[in-house]
Amino acid sequence: MQGVLVWQNSLPTEALTSLFPVNNRLYVIGRDSAGAEHLYGLDRGNGAVSITYNAIGEMRPVLTFGNQLVYIGDPDLRALDINDFSVIWTRDDIENLLAPPVFMLNGPNALAELYVVDQSTLGIRLHALNANTGQTIWITGALDRNVNGLAVGDTAVYITADNYMRAIARQGGNATLWEIGLSGQVVNGPLLDGGQILVVTNTGNIQAINNDGQTIGSFFTPNGQPIGTAAVYGPYLYFTANDSIVYGYRGQ
Repeated sequence: MQGVLVWQNSLPTEALTSLFPVNNRLYVIGRDSAGAEHLYGLDRGNGAVSITYNAIGEMRPVLTFGNQLVYIGDPDLRALDINDFSVIWTRDDIENLLAPPVFMLNGPNALAELYVVDQSTLGIRLHALNANTGQTIWITGALDRNVNGLAVGDTAVYITADNYMRAIARQGGNATLWEIGLSGQVVNGPLLDGGQILVVTNTGNIQAINNDGQTIGSFFTPNGQPIGTAAVYGPYLYFTANDSIVYGYRGQ
């Protein structure tokens, strides 16, 4: 297959995130030569920057989209209108996001919910918010270990950190349903695939875990290659390793 160049354009800054296509724009966070960070909306038709949000402080290099809002850390959590980047709401008590927030429709507590892990003077906490208003639904007490990944299922919120994954009840947020040990640091957070959770660690181990916290499958990459990035699509798992090869696996 040979691609046809439609357009090319230069970003005014170094890109800190992947490009996110939403409606008629591509979104990306970048840092300019002076160290300032910005959120850009690029026209998908010609690549021109059509809208810019200038961060107040150091922006967390994460983006999450839901309905007509985009959620960022600035470093406080903010919800922006996706069309003009006007600020819809701000939570200055939620700062220093540790993983991309997760947006969910038709939750048990609100029509749209946002799940966020942050690190503040009160410790590392998991928040469930009304995604449209920013109002708190519930907050966990301080978590006892660092968190680097987040995923949300029908009944549970899954958080990962070095060498462990924990499931927390989505209704109320105060009950730990189970916790399981892992072989290393999780790459790209927990990956939900129907009735199981896949975790891929930087040690090259891939574990399949059921909703009760039991390991139902585990294998290592060829030659134990450390994993860089991973994604799930249907029954397939794709990942990159440090041997510059992209691997695709089909679940049994």
